[in-house]
Amino acid sequence: MKRVFRYLGALAILCIGGAGAAFLYASRPQAVPATPVDEFWPVATTIVERARATPTMTLYGRIESPSLARLSAAVTADVSAVKVEEGAWVEQGELLVELDGRDAQLSLRQRQAEVSDLRAQLDMENERARTDRRSLAHEEKLLELTKSAVQRAQDLAARNLGSRSQLDATRADEMRQKISLESRRSSLRNHRARLDQLEARLEKAQAVRDQAALDAERTRITAPFAGRVTEVTVAPGNRVRIGDPIVALFDREALEVRAQVPTRYLPHVRRALDEGTQLAGTLEIDGRSVSLRLHRLSGQIDPGRGGLDGLFQLTDAPRWLRIGRTVRLTVDLGAEADTYALPLGAIYGIDRIFMVVEGRLRGIRVDRVGERREPDGQTTVLVRSEVLAPGQQVVTTQLPNAIDGLPVRAVSSD
Repeated sequence: MKRVFRYLGALAILCIGGAGAAFLYASRPQAVPATPVDEFWPVATTIVERARATPTMTLYGRIESPSLARLSAAVTADVSAVKVEEGAWVEQGELLVELDGRDAQLSLRQRQAEVSDLRAQLDMENERARTDRRSLAHEEKLLELTKSAVQRAQDLAARNLGSRSQLDATRADEMRQKISLESRRSSLRNHRARLDQLEARLEKAQAVRDQAALDAERTRITAPFAGRVTEVTVAPGNRVRIGDPIVALFDREALEVRAQVPTRYLPHVRRALDEGTQLAGTLEIDGRSVSLRLHRLSGQIDPGRGGLDGLFQLTDAPRWLRIGRTVRLTVDLGAEADTYALPLGAIYGIDRIFMVVEGRLRGIRVDRVGERREPDGQTTVLVRSEVLAPGQQVVTTQLPNAIDGLPVRAVSSD
């Protein structure tokens, strides 16, 4: 009997648990289907306005000089004295290094002696020619006399009044006189050739003498222009050979800045150069500014570079500039109409911006005209586009996932 009651109690507990579970399932909260919504990205925007502005381009370049002279030894000699130090300013013609000139002076004296000897030989040849001309008339008269003597000897021999030996002697005298006269005439004929030969030897000797004089002058190494010494590679007592470097210096008046002009600015720059428009700017270094202007573009494009080097001339180069220094320069590109000034953050890549149209992004391509420094010190980018219009909103926030159609929400506006 007790066993039956235990079964009935367990069955009642199971029934009560099942009824409670059924009640809990029936009274559970019903899930409401979620309505899909777009995620809006907060962005800062600016309202664009059309304006006429003077764009600039900011470049980084290097100071250099096309007049960088590396002076070397023109003769083999010992260094006697070094008159300058690295970094010194020198004037044109100032003595920089002096070489031992004794060998050069000895060679010069020898060459001068050769010139003097040949000039003396020329004088002797001219005097010889004058003597031959005077003697020629006498030789001709002597020949006439010997001919007369031969004729008389023949007449005497024909009349048996003279000996045969006397006739032969007069004929021999006539032959000797003819030989002497022909020798004199030959000497006169060859006078011009001997004179030309001596003059050629004299000209050669003079050239060698002048070369020796030039070598003697080159023992004094002077500044070819006013400039600054950048390197001194010798000291007193050094032995230098022909071609050994001695001093390097640059011309202060020929300083220029080489800076790469980006490809996007090249059409504007080329057009300005072709039209003769001067593109002026300033160089900033150590808190100081120096005026400059674009003089020309480089004649070659280096592989792997995204532009073309521009060479900028300094209007008035100060003495404290050094070649090899990297500098920042700002160049005015001239007044441009129908442009829009945008913050740097509005530019995606090189030439892409995003407008906000009905709460979504719309990307467009723009032409970058240049840059402009604002009164507050900020730099803005000047762009031009046929799609842009005054009053439109342009995103100034750099979104990592910016694509056309992305929903956005403007949180601030300039």
